[in-house]
Amino acid sequence: MDFNDIKTRLQRVYNSINAIYDTDIEGGINVEIRETSDGISMKTTFGRNDETEAQVKIISIIHNIANLKDNLKNRLRDLRLNPQLVEAEINNSLPLQLIADLSNQDKHGYPLERTQRSNKDPLIKNIKSGLQLSTGAEAGSVAGFRMMPDGTFQILSAHAISVDIKISFKTLIFKYL
Repeated sequence: MDFNDIKTRLQRVYNSINAIYDTDIEGGINVEIRETSDGISMKTTFGRNDETEAQVKIISIIHNIANLKDNLKNRLRDLRLNPQLVEAEINNSLPLQLIADLSNQDKHGYPLERTQRSNKDPLIKNIKSGLQLSTGAEAGSVAGFRMMPDGTFQILSAHAISVDIKISFKTLIFKYL
């Protein structure tokens, strides 16, 4: 593996982002059936319940993005350009600062006691996943599913269908907000 190849590193970033999609619909739908005094109760939740697996996927994305910094600086040096351009870009971008802080927190622990890029003490909390059904662009395409009495699901589609279960981590908690 060539650790200095920027294109390979970027492909790893894209691959880690794509890894948050799970096309196993059966594994992403959880059905709990209970007998009650009135009959049967069925509770359905969508998405995986394995928070550790979701954290691994999220941290992989964060590290793959954060680890580009030194390679980009080396590439600029090779081109006889100022590597501090990378640092300046990070300093002017709150999202890049947050990624740097989250990556360093995974490495050194929370809260960071020395260098913080964002001065926000970001945390990732409330990891959720959702279900998305989509079809091709053909006229008349439909997608859906039917919940059967036994808790199984039947996929309904008139054309090609893709099913994605996506992890989102939109909730970042900042110390100073």
